[in-house]
Amino acid sequence: MIENDSYLKIEEIGYEVGFNSKSTFFSTFKKIKNTTPLLYKQSQMPSEQRFQSSNL
Repeated sequence: MIENDSYLKIEEIGYEVGFNSKSTFFSTFKKIKNTTPLLYKQSQMPSEQRFQSSNL
């Protein structure tokens, strides 16, 4: 969902996939992917889009 639903906030994705709290989602995500949801999302963006969003 992080890769496909970029209009959703990361916290909203956690609730959509069944987590009851932001912290539980973040810690579980980090254990599985070895990175935070935000860094993972940024790594999935095309490089020009990453540049634009970092300059907002």
